[in-house]
Amino acid sequence: MARHRAQDLFPAPLREFVEAEWPPVEGECLGIYACRGEGYGAPCVSLDGPCGHRCYAMLADPWQVAQARRRDALVRYRAARLAWLGEDHPAWLDEFCRSLGDV
Repeated sequence: MARHRAQDLFPAPLREFVEAEWPPVEGECLGIYACRGEGYGAPCVSLDGPCGHRCYAMLADPWQVAQARRRDALVRYRAARLAWLGEDHPAWLDEFCRSLGDV
Protein backbone atom coordinates (compact mmCIF):
# COMPACT_ATOMS: atom_id res chain seq x y z
CA MET A 1 0.00 0.00 0.00
CA ALA A 2 1.42 3.37 -1.00
CA ARG A 3 1.75 5.95 1.73
CA HIS A 4 0.65 9.49 1.02
CA ARG A 5 2.30 12.51 2.52
CA ALA A 6 0.13 14.50 4.94
CA GLN A 7 -0.09 17.42 2.53
CA ASP A 8 -1.77 15.15 -0.04
CA LEU A 9 -4.80 15.12 2.27
CA PHE A 10 -5.51 18.77 1.47
CA PRO A 11 -6.55 20.73 -1.61
CA ALA A 12 -3.96 23.12 -3.05
CA PRO A 13 -4.82 26.23 -0.97
CA LEU A 14 -4.40 24.25 2.25
CA ARG A 15 -1.11 22.53 1.44
CA GLU A 16 1.24 25.45 2.05
CA PHE A 17 0.79 28.49 4.28
CA VAL A 18 0.77 31.80 2.42
CA GLU A 19 0.00 34.67 4.78
CA ALA A 20 -1.67 36.87 2.15
CA GLU A 21 -4.29 34.17 1.50
CA TRP A 22 -5.60 34.31 5.10
CA PRO A 23 -6.68 37.92 5.80
CA PRO A 24 -8.96 38.92 8.69
CA VAL A 25 -12.66 38.19 8.28
CA GLU A 26 -15.23 40.61 9.65
CA GLY A 27 -16.74 39.41 12.90
CA GLU A 28 -14.32 36.51 13.40
CA CYS A 29 -13.03 35.44 16.79
CA LEU A 30 -9.70 33.67 16.77
CA GLY A 31 -10.08 32.71 20.42
CA ILE A 32 -6.55 33.80 21.31
CA TYR A 33 -7.13 37.37 22.51
CA ALA A 34 -8.57 38.65 25.79
CA CYS A 35 -11.10 41.02 24.17
CA ARG A 36 -14.21 39.64 25.82
CA GLY A 37 -16.48 42.69 25.93
CA GLU A 38 -19.29 40.67 27.53
CA GLY A 39 -17.07 38.99 30.14
CA TYR A 40 -15.55 35.52 30.17
CA GLY A 41 -18.90 33.78 30.46
CA ALA A 42 -20.06 35.01 27.06
CA PRO A 43 -18.73 34.71 23.52
CA CYS A 44 -15.88 37.00 22.52
CA VAL A 45 -17.05 40.42 21.34
CA SER A 46 -14.64 42.84 19.73
CA LEU A 47 -15.63 46.31 20.87
CA ASP A 48 -13.43 48.45 18.66
CA GLY A 49 -12.41 46.66 15.49
CA PRO A 50 -11.33 43.30 14.14
CA CYS A 51 -10.09 40.46 16.30
CA GLY A 52 -6.62 41.33 17.56
CA HIS A 53 -7.04 45.08 17.05
CA ARG A 54 -6.38 45.93 20.71
CA CYS A 55 -3.26 43.78 20.76
CA TYR A 56 -1.92 45.39 17.59
CA ALA A 57 -2.56 48.87 19.04
CA MET A 58 -0.47 48.05 22.13
CA LEU A 59 2.53 46.89 20.12
CA ALA A 60 4.94 49.74 19.44
CA ASP A 61 7.25 47.98 17.02
CA PRO A 62 5.93 47.51 13.43
CA TRP A 63 7.84 44.21 13.26
CA GLN A 64 5.86 42.93 16.28
CA VAL A 65 2.58 43.97 14.67
CA ALA A 66 3.56 42.16 11.47
CA GLN A 67 4.41 39.04 13.48
CA ALA A 68 1.07 39.17 15.32
CA ARG A 69 -0.82 39.50 12.04
CA ARG A 70 1.18 36.61 10.57
CA ARG A 71 0.36 34.46 13.60
CA ASP A 72 -3.33 35.30 13.20
CA ALA A 73 -3.23 34.31 9.53
CA LEU A 74 -1.57 31.04 10.54
CA VAL A 75 -4.34 30.41 13.09
CA ARG A 76 -6.92 30.88 10.30
CA TYR A 77 -4.97 28.53 8.02
CA ARG A 78 -4.71 25.82 10.67
CA ALA A 79 -8.42 26.15 11.50
CA ALA A 80 -9.27 25.71 7.81
CA ARG A 81 -7.10 22.58 7.63
CA LEU A 82 -8.83 21.14 10.69
CA ALA A 83 -12.24 21.95 9.25
CA TRP A 84 -11.31 20.30 5.95
CA LEU A 85 -10.33 17.07 7.72
CA GLY A 86 -13.21 16.98 10.19
CA GLU A 87 -12.86 15.63 13.72
CA ASP A 88 -13.54 12.05 12.64
CA HIS A 89 -10.52 11.95 10.28
CA PRO A 90 -7.55 9.91 11.56
CA ALA A 91 -5.12 12.77 10.80
CA TRP A 92 -7.19 15.39 12.66
CA LEU A 93 -5.45 14.90 16.01
CA ASP A 94 -1.98 15.22 14.47
CA GLU A 95 -3.01 18.41 12.68
CA PHE A 96 -4.58 19.77 15.87
CA CYS A 97 -1.37 19.14 17.82
CA ARG A 98 0.65 20.95 15.13
CA SER A 99 -1.69 23.92 15.39
CA LEU A 100 -1.04 24.27 19.14
CA GLY A 101 2.49 25.45 18.42
CA ASP A 102 1.19 28.33 16.29
CA VAL A 103 -0.45 30.32 19.06
